[in-house]
Amino acid sequence: MSGDEGAEGAELKGPDLARAALARARAAAREKGLSPGSPRNRSRRPDP
Repeated sequence: MSGDEGAEGAELKGPDLARAALARARAAAREKGLSPGSPRNRSRRPDP
């Protein structure tokens, strides 16, 4: 059950929700031109 099973947006639970929020925040930061230099975020990049 790991991976992007709940990436559909229908069933987002704890970790999945956090990942989605992170992805959204990162996308917003990218648009602003800010790049989060966190190795953690780089390691985990959810597929759109």
